[in-house]
Amino acid sequence: MLCKDQKARNDRKPGRAPPPQDTAKQPLDIFLRYLKEMTTPEEAGKLPVYEQIARQLCHMCYQKLWWLKVAGSVGLEMLVKQMPAAPLLQV
Repeated sequence: MLCKDQKARNDRKPGRAPPPQDTAKQPLDIFLRYLKEMTTPEEAGKLPVYEQIARQLCHMCYQKLWWLKVAGSVGLEMLVKQMPAAPLLQV
């Protein structure tokens, strides 16, 4: 609760950095867009790096810390939405 003389503090200025949840998604989103431009989604699903990312994201879902679980599930959601699901089922 604020006293009469205090003002509400707003550290976030418009036009600054995006919210953390958007920032966290950017590297995977950039990588998936790059894969789509270079190959077809079916060919990209066969790359070893795609399998490694899927395994790492699945591994994160079973960690004790909640933010790692969230990161793994959000990453898998992005992966499933942007790439074919058949290679994921083989991991």
